Amino acid sequence: MANSGCIQLDFGVERGSDRALAELKKGITIEQIKTTFSFCHKYKIRSFANFLVNIPGETPQDWYDIEKLIKEIKPTITCINVYQYYEGCKLGKEPEPSNELMKWKRKVMIKSNWRSGFKWSAIKHSRIDKIGDLYLLIKEFLNQLRSG
Repeated sequence: MANSGCIQLDFGVERGSDRALAELKKGITIEQIKTTFSFCHKYKIRSFANFLVNIPGETPQDWYDIEKLIKEIKPTITCINVYQYYEGCKLGKEPEPSNELMKWKRKVMIKSNWRSGFKWSAIKHSRIDKIGDLYLLIKEFLNQLRSG
């Protein structure tokens, strides 16, 4: 894929442990996730990792597992999404996100995206805060046009 011009892959990683992945019926393991991200690093393909929090029954251990996995797989861009119930969803209704959860989410996203150099990524619901961030976004768009 890298030889064909692929520059980024987006993954719905969702959770940080095999137990939590099984609860969501993802059909993948933490080991498979680690292997996949190591290939992205090896072939210099950017990786976008989506995680999901505020699942009914979630504990602080789940947050710790997610944070630990992010540190291990080192995605280029990290996004932590808050689960929202839709009619008929088998997971059930989610609890109201706590202030503690939202502070943790912001801290982890800022830390992991800052480390990888993507300071403009979805930290504030994709809002662009500075002209420099807009410049980076336009530059990235133009680079993708040129390579595609």
